[in-house]
Amino acid sequence: MQVWSQDTGDAMLQLDEKPDVLIQRNDEEGSNFNIDFEGKIYYIDEKSRIVDGRNKRIVGVSMDLRDGQQKVLAVLGSVEWVLIHHSSDEWQMIPAENLIAATRSTGTKLAFLVQKPSDVGGLAHALELGVDALCVNGTTASHHLWEAIFQARTEKQDSLKKRKQTVPIKPSIVTGTGSRLDTKEPVLADRVCVDLVQMLSPDEGCWIGSFAKLMALILSEAETSTYVPTRPFRINAGPVHSYICMADNSTKYLCELQAGDKVLVFNSVAGTSRGVAVGRLKQEVRPCVLIRLETPANQQGQIFLQQAETVRLGHERGKFLRASDLDHEAIDNNKPILLRTLAAGTHIGIAFEGSVEER
Repeated sequence: MQVWSQDTGDAMLQLDEKPDVLIQRNDEEGSNFNIDFEGKIYYIDEKSRIVDGRNKRIVGVSMDLRDGQQKVLAVLGSVEWVLIHHSSDEWQMIPAENLIAATRSTGTKLAFLVQKPSDVGGLAHALELGVDALCVNGTTASHHLWEAIFQARTEKQDSLKKRKQTVPIKPSIVTGTGSRLDTKEPVLADRVCVDLVQMLSPDEGCWIGSFAKLMALILSEAETSTYVPTRPFRINAGPVHSYICMADNSTKYLCELQAGDKVLVFNSVAGTSRGVAVGRLKQEVRPCVLIRLETPANQQGQIFLQQAETVRLGHERGKFLRASDLDHEAIDNNKPILLRTLAAGTHIGIAFEGSVEER
């Protein structure tokens, strides 16, 4: 983690430790950047761009949270740095967590203005990752604020040395098992059917689960039956709390889905995926069964599904298992199904390297 100092003065340069970056004022005549400082020296121009004062290269953009989080999200991946300003009475931790999760794998690094010593620890360790830089106003920062920031920088450097490897954030598709658990009493849930704008084959479905780290493939209602007409566009996805995998590999709760959102549709025969938009959502109270999911590596999860013959869990090569066929009292209760596993945790649907326990 870096330390940035904005609007610095001589007092800051007398500190025992030094910032990694100085942000100097860019006056009309042009600032003199030939000062005695070993780190990088930037300035913010009239277009809020962060410019390297020595070679005039644009390295990022300065933005204000009061303009909205969505504007910040829109520039991720297009710049090296984003410096976030905010007022002292605004929310900062929740936006910081959201932006930290969103910047992963984009190439954009996050610098955050900090004004109080009590805010340093939260920003430096948010989501166990922290921001990439903490920025202070060098002319007004107290001794305690400088002390807290330099201590946080040292702690982050030490933690990086101890970290042996990065948690992979790409999902894997494996053959695991599903088994029904005894819930003692019937579970009535607000079940959601996801109706898509395209037809699905009987071998296609969506990844659904109570845990973002472990999901089952719930197949479409495209299979023919003598009792009900087919609904090749429909996924009977389970209760409102469940996650569904989106087309960009993020996740959403079923209760958050809206018409126009694109979900990920997986073909269990071809092993391919495609994004399909949601046409509508139908929510009804239905009895559901609890199914435990388990991978060969003993990773466990769970999913609630409606107790109905039309609800099918996908297996490889087009095979499937009906949710109604599982019996918690049966000897062979464990049945093979396809599972989507993810080692990383998620925050607002975005995978990141921090640890998250789901149960």
